[in-house]
Amino acid sequence: ASHAELAAVGDFDAESLQKQASSLFAGWTGKEHYARVISNFRDVPAVNQTFETPDKSNAFFFAIEPVKMDDANPDYPALLLANYMVGGGFLNSRLATRIRVKDGLSYGIGSQLSVPIKEDAATFMTYAISAPQNTGKVESDFKEEMKRASDSGFTEQEIASAKSGWLQSRQVSRGQDNELTGKLASNAHWDRTMQWDADIEAKVSSLKAADVNAALRKYIDAAKISIFKAGDFS
Repeated sequence: ASHAELAAVGDFDAESLQKQASSLFAGWTGKEHYARVISNFRDVPAVNQTFETPDKSNAFFFAIEPVKMDDANPDYPALLLANYMVGGGFLNSRLATRIRVKDGLSYGIGSQLSVPIKEDAATFMTYAISAPQNTGKVESDFKEEMKRASDSGFTEQEIASAKSGWLQSRQVSRGQDNELTGKLASNAHWDRTMQWDADIEAKVSSLKAADVNAALRKYIDAAKISIFKAGDFS
């Protein structure tokens, strides 16, 4: 509590809010010394595991790979856009188009790239919810689409469309008070301003297909992706 940040967005009087926050929290101090938890990259051997969860109507598919990267890495913007096209853009992404739209296997499907501000313990993950009998097909579709993305890459047209969608999603996010307060609090914690976001968006806007394809091949290795499946498969 001694090292917390408070952010507020809305129609309020800043001075009154500051006084109220001070009166409520000024005396709240932690008993232990504050220290940020350090999380460094570790190369983990890939596994493929299945877990029986009886009487569950849905099964869950989860794939994850550790990635050695922080958000100051020059390849970060390219990998960010690559993830958006693989599964982060939802219905317009490769995984959603194949697994949800084309094959009709999963309603919930997507990927996520989590990259820390400090250290380098990033992760690339994919999730999907499906009927238990469809999980095997979800897995094979996932592997095929990841291989296709790596082998054939993305076209300049795909890149242009993805940039537009990604940038619009950022604007929508900043238009929602709850997401904006989270961003402002994070900026306060890391001593950043919204200029950092503007710089990232400028870098993404300038990307070429070759940049994105190279980043995907450099950091995402199908042989290093661990897969976990839980469901009533029996």
